[in-house]
Amino acid sequence: MSEQSPSEIFVRAYTEKPGARPVAAKPRLGGDDNPSPWTLTFDCETTVDATQTLRVGVFQVRKSGKLKQEGLFFDPQYLCDEDIAEIEYFAEINQLEIRSTEEFRKDVLLKIVYHRRGLLIGFNLPFDMSRIAIEHGAARGSMRGGFTFSLNKYKSEPHARVKHLSARASLMDFAAPGKQETPRGMRNKGMKVPHHRGYFLDVKTFAASLTSRSFSLGSLCKHLKTTTQKRDTDEHGGPITSEYLNYARADVQATWECYEKLQKQYDDHGLETASHRILSEASIGKAYLKQMNIQPFLANLPDSPREIFGKIMCAYYGGRAEVRIRRTPTQVLYCDFKSMYPTVSALMGLWPFVVAKALSINGATSETQTFLNDVRLEDMQSPDTWKRLRTLVRIRTDNDLLPVRAKYDGKTNTIGLNHITNEQPLWYTLADCVTSKLLTGKTPVIDEAMTFEPGDVQSDLQPIKLFGKPEYRVDPTKEDVFTRFIDLRDEAKEKGDPVQQAIKIVANSTSYGIFIEVNRDDAPKPEPLDVYGPAGHSHNTTTTAVEEPGRYFHPLLGTLITGAARLMLALSERTAADQGLNWVGNPRENKWCS
Repeated sequence: MSEQSPSEIFVRAYTEKPGARPVAAKPRLGGDDNPSPWTLTFDCETTVDATQTLRVGVFQVRKSGKLKQEGLFFDPQYLCDEDIAEIEYFAEINQLEIRSTEEFRKDVLLKIVYHRRGLLIGFNLPFDMSRIAIEHGAARGSMRGGFTFSLNKYKSEPHARVKHLSARASLMDFAAPGKQETPRGMRNKGMKVPHHRGYFLDVKTFAASLTSRSFSLGSLCKHLKTTTQKRDTDEHGGPITSEYLNYARADVQATWECYEKLQKQYDDHGLETASHRILSEASIGKAYLKQMNIQPFLANLPDSPREIFGKIMCAYYGGRAEVRIRRTPTQVLYCDFKSMYPTVSALMGLWPFVVAKALSINGATSETQTFLNDVRLEDMQSPDTWKRLRTLVRIRTDNDLLPVRAKYDGKTNTIGLNHITNEQPLWYTLADCVTSKLLTGKTPVIDEAMTFEPGDVQSDLQPIKLFGKPEYRVDPTKEDVFTRFIDLRDEAKEKGDPVQQAIKIVANSTSYGIFIEVNRDDAPKPEPLDVYGPAGHSHNTTTTAVEEPGRYFHPLLGTLITGAARLMLALSERTAADQGLNWVGNPRENKWCS
């Protein structure tokens, strides 16, 4: 690398626990995945100091949407006599139940959500669960890295567990209780009663998944135009008044109304996956693939050679993130890329890989070098050229302009486009090599090239109708679904159909992230891990950073898509430079200003 750049670079590897089966190769859990008609919606109001201790809570119990119970709960030890008297008076005049926090946990929450298998609803639900817990600790098993919250002093009742995934989503479930749930007769026959993990729905998460936006409860109410809007108050931390209790009561009603409207939006998709399973836009993408009966790559090929995965993951870099002009007033022309990831997926013809039973790998070194020698900017106007990019190459970098992962600030690994010279051969997408040539005029020299081709189409694939509409029919056996989604969005937009935004979310969520999903688990102590690197062989190490590929993990697709997206940006940069223009950059949304 150049003298001004870091001397040490890092590449992604593929890691796997020895002997582990990928989640895609495991059978999905059977049985009823839907909650009973019962729902519990609740919200907590707390002190404004660092402890955020519960002051008063409001709850609503419904069956099939009809209100059956509504009440208040609180812990007397944290309130003065005047506050308690105000709560009791408010409950009396509004015909509300009053429960202690302990009674709410035992006789309402556990009764409705655990024993009656109802759905628990809240806005920022993990926070409210933590406010009513007796005590907390570190979660174990599949939820390690998260928290466990005790809801009852008896071991026969389960603890609730929460594991943070992102700023928008958390996993939530019930841990197994301390009692034996399977009767002796069934145990003697080798049978087991499956433990009920519960049904939890965070309206904040649900809204973000359906809209690709983050909301507060107030902004969500305005967005959905709910009958009950969130109220404003300046009474947090002060004496409890009827106005404050009306504020708290309205929060719960507003949360329920937001849930109803969001559930209607989700129902319009016509998906079988239950709404409490939707944690992100990617969850919707997975639900659509499941609806089309598409089997994941690692379900079809659980024993795929991990040595190839190591080479593929070495070539994986995220979206290009750079800003060329900062803090300088500049006149610009706005340039936006329409559905970047679905577009490059369609151009390369990647949908056949999604629906294929298998794939083949062919050596293509000489023909790939010839292609790279001859390719020109104008060639990228031809769809046939993009089909040639389903190739990974190993090159000995010699001042080539390529993605590099390094500690530019001496502390944190970041990815940037850099001139790199490195004696050890590295794997890149062919698209990245085209980018280097178009921006520098120098052609990278290829040591080895692998071209990938999809195999036969899976059997029993099913067509779907987006939003139940015949005009939005998608057939995975006859169409490139990436292209179909883009076209459908254009059609909906032209008609003024409001589903166009939902179609955009579906298109984006099914065209990239789920294919490169790797879930990290922070183990309490080092565990053995097989590491597959760019050389194609593995070595064993021990680490607490354990990774597991997601259900629809397909590293080739995730790597090719991001490489092609970086090329798309480079085409704009080359075109702008040829006209004497520079670019500003907006890396978060693939939008550039020239």
